[in-house]
Amino acid sequence: MAKSKAYVRARYLVAYRAKLPDALVCVIVTSSEPELSVLATVLLGEFLYLAYFLLPRELNMTGHCLPSLLAEVASSDHLRLELAACQSTEIRY
Repeated sequence: MAKSKAYVRARYLVAYRAKLPDALVCVIVTSSEPELSVLATVLLGEFLYLAYFLLPRELNMTGHCLPSLLAEVASSDHLRLELAACQSTEIRY
């Protein structure tokens, strides 16, 4: 049985308001396992892609997790920079 579009939108809205994207950013940045970081990155990308099409524009513009992700990558903390470099290398391969 096919689920209605409104039901799928409601589920995405609940996950979005529960800050799932921010939680995925935390996993991406703090995970010591490269595979988990890559999977979280793919899941975040898929979630944001579908949320772009399913949720109203007002929600997509105000609640983005990309500023927090970019802040982590652009951090001056040496350990965070090294971890980000390792994880970006893992994503490429």
